[in-house]
Amino acid sequence: ETYGNLPFVVMEVLAKQAVKDLVRNGFAIVPNVHPNIIPIRDKLVEMLQEAPTGRNFFEGVKSKKMYCMVSRTRILDELFTHPLIMQITKEVLGPNPLLSSTVAAYIGPGERAQPLHRDGTDKYGPPLCMLKEDFLLNTMWALDDFTTENGATHVVPGSHLDTAPDINKNLQTVTSDTHTKQQHGRFEEVISVMPKGSVLLWTGKTLHGAGANNTNAHRLGLIVEYTSGFVRPTENAMLTMPIKEQQLLSKEMQDLLGWEVYNNNVGYIYGSHPKKFLHRQSYPVVGSRL
Repeated sequence: ETYGNLPFVVMEVLAKQAVKDLVRNGFAIVPNVHPNIIPIRDKLVEMLQEAPTGRNFFEGVKSKKMYCMVSRTRILDELFTHPLIMQITKEVLGPNPLLSSTVAAYIGPGERAQPLHRDGTDKYGPPLCMLKEDFLLNTMWALDDFTTENGATHVVPGSHLDTAPDINKNLQTVTSDTHTKQQHGRFEEVISVMPKGSVLLWTGKTLHGAGANNTNAHRLGLIVEYTSGFVRPTENAMLTMPIKEQQLLSKEMQDLLGWEVYNNNVGYIYGSHPKKFLHRQSYPVVGSRL
């Protein structure tokens, strides 16, 4: 039995290895997860033509970002709910994770490197960032080949174990069989070189950042961020989609948007399971009784 090009038995092995890598290094790369990513890429490139360039150097002044992709097209649902990614996500974050943000990142020619940062710590701060357990997991789907030259994401292995690393800006480049590495202090910056259709995963405590694009072409990636079921997502995706449209989504997508309760206690609507509200034919005026 397979899903796409991956037998479920192989998927189980890949998921276990990815979780081990996330625990040990703070990141993992799973190559060639999607066998035919090109139609998805072409659709996003078409959509991004109307997107503005970034508002600052963090977003990328020569790049384009399109936010809340979950509300813009259904072509990405198979990536959001891919069983391999879901298996890893639930192992890291626990049951009933939520979609936190879905962003198309189109890194333009000549874009400079993004500052290294941590998604969880920078967004949520204390006390969540002080938890030993991970509450945020980020993924980057490579919709183009990710190379050293076109701005593949940089990650710092082991930085998820140290909340205040000394980042030395004077980097020396070293090469290995699989990645280009840059030495700074006791840390080693890894460039996530991977073919299109692959996925990079990293925790909310891991230092990372987009690399500089020194080519003449854009580089497209899809950022899909997940949080534990008790953490407020970055984007209010449920509010960007009509309820009638959400009724037609798969159960997996509905659960990721928040139409499932966490720990049997968190996420009720009017004291009932949220899916009872989702599948109503009419909806009460705010303030009225059900």
